[in-house]
Amino acid sequence: AEQVSPPPPITCWELEHDGAGVRMTGNLAPKPVFHGTSVQIALRGTLMIEFEATGEVYSASVPDLHIRFFGLGGSYNETVGKVRFERVDPGTTGDNRKLWADLHFKPRGSAGWRSKANRMEGCVYEASPHSKGGCGAGGGMGYGYVENFGHIDEAMKRAAAKWCARPPVGATTLGDARIVMTLKGHWNDTLYAGGDPSKPFWHAARRRRQMPIAQTVPLDLETESHIVWGDLIRAIVNKDWKKANAAKKRLEVAQRRLMKEIKEGRKEWHPRLFRSGAHPHRGPLAGLYTTRENVRTDPPPADPLWHELIAKEVFTDL
Repeated sequence: AEQVSPPPPITCWELEHDGAGVRMTGNLAPKPVFHGTSVQIALRGTLMIEFEATGEVYSASVPDLHIRFFGLGGSYNETVGKVRFERVDPGTTGDNRKLWADLHFKPRGSAGWRSKANRMEGCVYEASPHSKGGCGAGGGMGYGYVENFGHIDEAMKRAAAKWCARPPVGATTLGDARIVMTLKGHWNDTLYAGGDPSKPFWHAARRRRQMPIAQTVPLDLETESHIVWGDLIRAIVNKDWKKANAAKKRLEVAQRRLMKEIKEGRKEWHPRLFRSGAHPHRGPLAGLYTTRENVRTDPPPADPLWHELIAKEVFTDL
């Protein structure tokens, strides 16, 4: 993972499972929106999922995080918002249909009752190769990294199929797309095809007692997130607020110093692990940040200027 841009901060990460032949790349640019008794984190994220066996590429926008501090249902946080999941490249499957799903993570509402938590509605569509289609994660919706940061232009927005997670009752088509299936239920438990309890479509995996630990690439550069933020995260987990406050202060001082250097033109921000525009043939996903070639086998050296501005400041006691 790497922060590839100064404010607005854009964080990129990549996960790969060799056994399953799956790679997932994420671009995320969160923005908090305060509402008095709550705050909604507009994550403005886009995922790219690649399957090695078939060469297929899928995109997905990322729902928001809503945090309510108090209310009739007490304090809570939940996943809310609109998501589009779409196949943007059929790979070697020979199936050139346009396929996408529109999903709605529904909020609890102003009362915040627990009975209304984790609800989801959705609809799966298919269309001919020459139809409008979904046009990439976020296309025409106003959600997702690719749209918030200029990788989907106005023409593509107009060409994108209208987002619709709940089509009219009894409808079999929407525009030039065919409705394959509607979904309804709770995303943390079971989703049902057509909302019919006798037709389960999705069963959420139960959380393991011990969560699996991902094997990370041993880059261990001085500015990697798990190093820079490690003291703060450990202090929060241990509820040691004195140490957490000191760690947070060190990070803030270092970041302000770095931003001053960039603003004055004495430091340029160059991502070392990721680059943009490496896949120009992927349409709306062409501008996503993806890992540089051979970055896993031949990682870049530490940046001495960055080390001076961030790492040294973080690890020096005030």
